[in-house]
Amino acid sequence: MFANINDAKLMRWHMEGRKSDGMPRHPADSPQRRTIDGKFPEFGQEARNLRLGLCADGMNPYRTLSSQHSTWPVLLTIYNLPPWLCMKRKYIMLTLLIPGPKEAGNNIDVYLHPLIEDLKLLWDQGERVYDAYKQADFTMRAMIFCTISDFPGYGNLSGYTIKRANACPICEDSTIDIRLKNCRNNVYMGHRTFLPLAHPYRKRKRSFDGTIETRVARLPLTGKEVFERVKNIDVVLGKLKVIDPMTLDKLQADIIVTLCEFEMYFLHSFFDIMVHLVMHLVREIKICGPLYLRQMYPFERFLCILKAYVRNRYLPEASIVEGYSVEETIEFCTDYLASTDSVGIPRSRHKGRLQGQGTLGHKMISPSAEMLDKAHLFVLQHMTEVNPYL
Repeated sequence: MFANINDAKLMRWHMEGRKSDGMPRHPADSPQRRTIDGKFPEFGQEARNLRLGLCADGMNPYRTLSSQHSTWPVLLTIYNLPPWLCMKRKYIMLTLLIPGPKEAGNNIDVYLHPLIEDLKLLWDQGERVYDAYKQADFTMRAMIFCTISDFPGYGNLSGYTIKRANACPICEDSTIDIRLKNCRNNVYMGHRTFLPLAHPYRKRKRSFDGTIETRVARLPLTGKEVFERVKNIDVVLGKLKVIDPMTLDKLQADIIVTLCEFEMYFLHSFFDIMVHLVMHLVREIKICGPLYLRQMYPFERFLCILKAYVRNRYLPEASIVEGYSVEETIEFCTDYLASTDSVGIPRSRHKGRLQGQGTLGHKMISPSAEMLDKAHLFVLQHMTEVNPYL
C-alpha cells in the first residue's frame, strides 16, 4: 500500500484528513485512541504507523450446510484509512488461514502464534518501508487497536466462557440469568437493575417477576482491573456516522427501558445472551468509536469471497491461499502500473466517459445568466410537481 502513491496518502487520513470537531466518526476520535497516543507519544505522532483491527471467524468453505468442515481465516483491517474504505474488500488482509476440518477451538492460540510474533516485532522494532507519497523511507510500526468477532468466536479468542450463568463478559458473576427447565437453556433478564433508582419500573411487580427491583448493576471492569486478573496467568499454548456524544446517555437509557418493556410482554425464551448484550453497545461506542467499523458483517461478506476461491474440494485451504495471493498480486500490479503510459497500445477513446467526460467534439460552454434562467424555467414547466402552482 505504501508503494502506491494514492494508498500511501490515504494511510495518513486518520490524522491529516479527518474532521476533528468532537463528534465520533472514526476510531481515531475515540477515547481509547487518545489514551494510546498519550501513553505512547512516539507511536502516536507518526501518522503512518498502523492501527489495526483483527477479526477471526469460522466458515464452511464448501458452501453446503451438510458439511461440518470449519476453516478459520484471520483478517486484518486498517483504521488509518477513511471510514468509507476501512471495511472494503480491497483493504481487508488475509494474514492466516487455520485449516479444518475441525475448528481450532481453544487451540487457536497455537495457530495465532506466528502472527503474534510478527505483530510484536512491528510494535517493538518496526520495519523499514518506502513511502511513495513522501518519497522517503520510514520505520513503520503497528498495533492492534481492537478485535472483532461474533460471540462464539469471542469465546475462543478470549478464553472466556460464553454459556451458562456468567455468559456476559461485562457483567460476569453479576449477570442475572434464569434457567428454563423445559428448553434447558439460560435466559438473561433483570434489566431493571440498569435503571435509575427512582425509575417507576423498579416498583412494578405484576409486569415483571412479581418483585421490587432494588439491585444495582455492577460497573464494568477497567482495563487495569482486567490486566490485574490476567497478568499472572500462565497459558500453555494449545491446552488451556456521525455520533453526537451528548445523546449517548439518552440512548443507553432508552435501551434499558426498551428491554424492560420487552420483559413485560415477551416469553422468557426470547432473552438469550444476544439480547442482553445490546445493553453494553453504548459503552462500546464510548470506548472505541462507531460500531459500524467494528462489526462482523463486512468480514462475513469477505468470508463468502474466500469460499469462491475453492476449486479443489480436497484441498480447500490451499485453493483459498492460492486464489487470494493471485488476486492480491494482480491488484498490486494494476495499481502500481496505473499511472504509467502504455507502449504500443492506443489510448481508449472511452476513457473518462464513466465520469461524465465527453470524448468527441469536447468543448466548454459558459452560458449567460439569462440562458441559465431560461433553462431553469424550462425544467420547472415540465415537472409534474409544479403543475398545481402553474
